[in-house]
Amino acid sequence: MEVGTTLSAVQTLLANLQLPQLNEIINEFQLGDLQHILSSIIAVLRDAETKYEHSHGAQVWLKELKTIVSEASDLFDKFDALAEQKQLLKANKKRFRFLQAYTPRIGYKEMYQEAKEIKKKFEDSCKHCQLLFQPNHQPVKQRKVKTCSYVEAVNIVGREDDLEKVVGILLDSDVQHDVSFLSIVGMGGMGKTALAQLVYNHPRIMSAFSLRLWTCISDQDQKELDVKEILGKIMGRNNENYTTEWVQHQLRQQLSGNKYLLVLDDEWTEKHHQWHALVAFLKGGQRGSWVVVTTRSQETARVIGDGPTYKLQRLSEESSWHLFERMAFGSDQSTSPPDELVKIGREIVHICDQVPLAIREVGSLLHGLKPE
Repeated sequence: MEVGTTLSAVQTLLANLQLPQLNEIINEFQLGDLQHILSSIIAVLRDAETKYEHSHGAQVWLKELKTIVSEASDLFDKFDALAEQKQLLKANKKRFRFLQAYTPRIGYKEMYQEAKEIKKKFEDSCKHCQLLFQPNHQPVKQRKVKTCSYVEAVNIVGREDDLEKVVGILLDSDVQHDVSFLSIVGMGGMGKTALAQLVYNHPRIMSAFSLRLWTCISDQDQKELDVKEILGKIMGRNNENYTTEWVQHQLRQQLSGNKYLLVLDDEWTEKHHQWHALVAFLKGGQRGSWVVVTTRSQETARVIGDGPTYKLQRLSEESSWHLFERMAFGSDQSTSPPDELVKIGREIVHICDQVPLAIREVGSLLHGLKPE
């Protein structure tokens, strides 16, 4: 996926800005605010994939950005060479005193001009993408990633309190409806699906619900909610030869007499009548049944309406660092990472703004990094 590749490349550039050996050169070339610019571009890239597939303008911007990133990578290679030259001269100050006085730094003026141009290109690209991907009231675009109910709980960090709260909601004995609805809402990369997976596989949930069903509906056509297709997915039957009547009849038979939990992962429907056309087929379970919906859209949560909304927040600073440690340094550390890497890592975690997906991506990029 081109967006993912470009995102990784920009994140790598941002990580390079944190390297101590380049601090002097970054300041010398007046690139201090480039960190903020790259952070803004990364934030847009995380949410750009859905629009990238449907927007010619987004494709053009992404192609231009990839060119700028490539140019910046070449420039950073020159920075490394210049940093090594500076270290050599400092380490041999007396021996090479005449070199410092009479040997020009090869290409220094050209590098300075190149750095100014690269910075300006990133600034323009950032302004362009913020206009291109500015928030609007259109429904969330079609997404391709499909999920399932399986999760390795040991790999999920910092969601213990959220898990207990959501489980508590689903096991509330005062629920009066046959089927209730819970929306888990949060921005992309926050871990909504991971939380839903933890809930789905929690021992108390498994014991309380005689029937559990998981359906990912992120690849639905945004223009018209295909109720028949969703019902078929819930039933595990996607054959077009089945009629809506037959599918709904089979589903209602399955739900009847059961206290069930149904997870609809990555819902986007923002049209009231479409949502209620689907809900009409989900009645008939025992009192205390729940439908859990994960969504990025506050409007979707409003449309669902009946029942509570759980807004998933960013990780705590402690959990963010713990997740980064696991991704960058490994989960089974016999020794603590060097202080230099810890300092760099904490700065990077701060840039990731306590968003789990961002921390995972950058941490994975830095896995195995050794200090020089």
